[in-house]
Amino acid sequence: MQRSQRHGEKCELALTIDNCIWFLLSVKSRPSDRMKPQLNKLTADACTEQRSNAKFEKVQSRSTRIGVAEMLHLYESEQTRKLLTERYGSAYETENEILKSIRRQDEDELNAIRREVARRVAMITSAEGKIANYIDLSRHEIKQLAVSLAELYVGNRDEKISEAQNLLGHNIPGSTRESQYARVCDASFWRRSLTVAVERGREQFFLRLGKLGLSDERYASDLGVDAREQQLRMQQRWIENTVLRKKNDAEMGRNSAKSEIRLADVVKTPKQKFAKLYSFIKAMEKLAQKSKLHSAMLTITLEPEWHPNPQYGKNTWNGKSPRAAHKSFCTRWQAVLRDLHRIGIRLSGFRATEPHGDGCPHYHTWLIYRPEHEKKILLTIMRYFQLKLKVRSPVDDKEATNDIIYENRNDFIVGKWRACTKEDEESQVELSRIDPARSKAASYVMKYVMGTLPKSLKDLAQVDNKKNAGQSKKSDGMARVDTYRAIWGMNQGRLFGVAKCLSVWDQFRRMQKPPAHWFLRKLWVMARGGTAEGRVAAGCGQRADAYHFLQMLGGLDAARNGKRNTKRYVISRLVETGVNKYGDKIEKTIGLRLLKKKNRKVEKLNISAKTNKKVSTSFVEVLVTLRTKLDEWAFETKIQSLFKKFPSSTRAAAQDT
Repeated sequence: MQRSQRHGEKCELALTIDNCIWFLLSVKSRPSDRMKPQLNKLTADACTEQRSNAKFEKVQSRSTRIGVAEMLHLYESEQTRKLLTERYGSAYETENEILKSIRRQDEDELNAIRREVARRVAMITSAEGKIANYIDLSRHEIKQLAVSLAELYVGNRDEKISEAQNLLGHNIPGSTRESQYARVCDASFWRRSLTVAVERGREQFFLRLGKLGLSDERYASDLGVDAREQQLRMQQRWIENTVLRKKNDAEMGRNSAKSEIRLADVVKTPKQKFAKLYSFIKAMEKLAQKSKLHSAMLTITLEPEWHPNPQYGKNTWNGKSPRAAHKSFCTRWQAVLRDLHRIGIRLSGFRATEPHGDGCPHYHTWLIYRPEHEKKILLTIMRYFQLKLKVRSPVDDKEATNDIIYENRNDFIVGKWRACTKEDEESQVELSRIDPARSKAASYVMKYVMGTLPKSLKDLAQVDNKKNAGQSKKSDGMARVDTYRAIWGMNQGRLFGVAKCLSVWDQFRRMQKPPAHWFLRKLWVMARGGTAEGRVAAGCGQRADAYHFLQMLGGLDAARNGKRNTKRYVISRLVETGVNKYGDKIEKTIGLRLLKKKNRKVEKLNISAKTNKKVSTSFVEVLVTLRTKLDEWAFETKIQSLFKKFPSSTRAAAQDT
């Protein structure tokens, strides 16, 4: 009896959430109004067979700006026309054109065609789970839905968490059930989670329709670019109308020029990000030359099954998202670095992520390494990326190429290679050695760095808003790449094989007075470009020294041979433990710690010989703790409507009885 009652409560809860969502959508007369009955019917009629290597027909000549429901309707019409053509030739394109007598005669075959169309449509719409039913929501509708779901009353806490997980397709974050329940009763959590889930589900829907690729909409859909444009405009407007105010002054009601800073004066521009990254890349290049290290550009492309809409060859897509492809690469790349570390080989450089036209990511990496380690590095890489290896000679493009191909890892081990059959022959792994006598490594790297940095918010928002819908402009490629990274949660690029220099650099530049310790004081002078105290103003002429800054932090990991030449001083974070609004413990960075590594000999018991033996062990001593965040700041907007906080549910504190 109790089991039946509990099952009824679960069904009632699921229906309540669905009804809440569709009630919000029913107030508008737009294509999304007819999605619910259509999707429910297709899902019910479709077979439950899961095909990971499905081939989806392409919806031609229409922009994704027409919306998900209209694209789904076009896809259904095309599938119906295709199956009717196979049965009746070119005589009929729609079922309404078939004569009634023929329709009665072929009723069984027409029913089979309807079921097949329903199955094909359901394979596209239901692949992303329950959220696929709602991927046509606008940002405004998502905000409305977030507030309603947060306030939705459910008697059982665990059931509300379970239903939220089913809707979003992942576990609710939180260290305790109380913090998870606090999240599902908070509209701001729902707004963020639904926005991410809807945007990714919508892009995956367009990938399954074959709408993303070099011949259609590159990298991201037109609908996604429009949503990103709107987001950036709102973001820029909020930045311009928001100030930072010291919390103590705000609580006391004091208002002074020193306690208030415009947020627009603090936010880093793309130009500033580019300048900082370029300084460190030039410094790494100089350190590599000093240590007589080699440089190369490494390009890694994922296997064909990760490409949704390849330009050439057969489509063998596994149906997984670009984010899943990115996770697959990151897991394997970490395994490469781990295996090399075990045999005493370190790498340094910069890695940039770029999408193919169909959304599959590929990776350009600037490698700095010791020349005697090149073969072991490539062998380790080919252990996890097992297709062809292409080694390019460091010559100009205009000269005759001497590029060679290794078909697999075994061929590379025995030295069996062949010449490239054509200049642009593709491979999974491509290594291009950089000859310092011909060109600088930084010039190669900056080509990819410039592609990773976004344009200014104003320029980024300029996309083609024409009704059409024909093909995308090639001039908006940078905006599309930015949209792609924002949707799938991929970073633009990162340095590796050096100390965490970028965050430490920023903290020293923010410090207005020099620290007392000599080592930290030197880093402070190098980061700020002089001994002048106070805030470093833009255009003040102070040139920072990234080269000596990196050198003091230990230089390049690639220059260290095994455990020799280890770093003596290490900079780490000074953290403070706190609690967020959901009740989870968090750590906030409030400063820096200077650590010193020491090797000491300690006695260790040898069990077999039953004697004590002295061995060398590394110890870490904390020399200095430096608090860099002395004041607590709070956001304060000048236009209240731009900074409206989403309410938390009044039932968030309710507990099960």
